[in-house]
Amino acid sequence: MSGKGVVSKRRRVARICLRAVVLGTVAFVAWIFWLSLDRSPRILERHGTLEGFSSGPELAVGDHLDQDLLLLSSSGLEVELLVRRPAGVTDPAPLVLLLGGLNTGKAAARLVEANRPVVVAALSYPTELRKIGTDLGLFADVAEARRAILDTPAAVMLALDHLVEQPFVDASRIELVGVSLGAPFAVVAGAMDPRVRRVWSIHGGGDPTAMIAKGLEPHVSFGPARWAVANLAARLAHASSIAPERWVGRIAPRPFVMVNAEHDERIPRACVDALYEAAGEPRELIWDPGAHIDVDREARLRGLTELVLSRIER
Repeated sequence: MSGKGVVSKRRRVARICLRAVVLGTVAFVAWIFWLSLDRSPRILERHGTLEGFSSGPELAVGDHLDQDLLLLSSSGLEVELLVRRPAGVTDPAPLVLLLGGLNTGKAAARLVEANRPVVVAALSYPTELRKIGTDLGLFADVAEARRAILDTPAAVMLALDHLVEQPFVDASRIELVGVSLGAPFAVVAGAMDPRVRRVWSIHGGGDPTAMIAKGLEPHVSFGPARWAVANLAARLAHASSIAPERWVGRIAPRPFVMVNAEHDERIPRACVDALYEAAGEPRELIWDPGAHIDVDREARLRGLTELVLSRIER
């Protein structure tokens, strides 16, 4: 082959490679853009309408009555709920809707030992989110987690559809409380549902990518690689589109309260500041002594819930 033919072939190969790079870049940018879109329509679609529910017996536990519920939406979404209400109280009472840890789920309502006329309800996260890393493969994990993450704010709104109709609930006094993993979901649901009077983010923060990167520090020592992995994970898990700092401004003029640990080893101070600065007024930031709530979780959750209940009385 002549020298001119070799040069011509190299140019064709270079053009093909350049086109592949351009098309790949465009596809990647489009994919990143799609992952970051506003997910409100998808959340509302999964919320649907309350089609029915099944309930277990009311069980007397001390001065309270506990009842398990299963709610069913027209979209097919199912929500497991535990409602704890004071026995012998007939007047409508304020409602605290609680999103706790992944494994605590609806059992978080049982940690509230209040001697006040307050109704406490807690949700279990969607089944697909709870079983991540157990019986599903890696790729199924990602797909199921993405669906379950968007289902969680929808589940909160479906729970409110049922609870506000109960004669023992004062529908004008609803407090939505998210703890740790539940904090960003509480912000999103509270922003979308005007029935919520006040939203609480407890041991939560903004900038999910930074929080994921913080969690990766023991496993990925090289900073740029750690941030690349964190950014990809955040986008795959819808963390970018439901980042609480993108939603929290919609809560105003209703109150927004943050409670954060002074020595939180999981949430950087910059993430706390990012969420607080994005919030509208009225807003409040309360510092809780100690580390993240994972340490002595049940006792800490009781104490933090006591803080919420004491504020309701004011």
